[in-house]
Amino acid sequence: HSMGSIIAYDVLSFVAKQSRIDTFITMGAPLGAPFVMSRIAAHSKSTYGQIKLQTPEAVKKHWYNFSDIRDKIALDYKLSDDFTPNSKGVKVVDKLVTNNYVMNGIANPHKSFGYLRAPEFINVLVDFINDKQA
Repeated sequence: HSMGSIIAYDVLSFVAKQSRIDTFITMGAPLGAPFVMSRIAAHSKSTYGQIKLQTPEAVKKHWYNFSDIRDKIALDYKLSDDFTPNSKGVKVVDKLVTNNYVMNGIANPHKSFGYLRAPEFINVLVDFINDKQA
């Protein structure tokens, strides 16, 4: 969630790129923000000689990006426009949700609890669990 999405992307792309994960999930991710993308692109260019941003090679099956359009941290909620598929063809699947978290009468569409209880996330989680049990 949030900054954790940037850290996870960085680790999967540059540190633990030999790791293999089935599903990468980002929520309320600022990965599409121009200043974040420019930092990732600069690191990618110095590391790999390429600027294009892509799904980390470590991701084997899915990358789901959950965003609420009211979430000011996830200001570019369509990461599929910003990141190309990896060599396995895994690309970002953007899922818009309604993060209805409210505390003391104040809505917070960036709060992780609201993302975790969104039906769209629950469906992906159930599919992931069922796939692992098969």
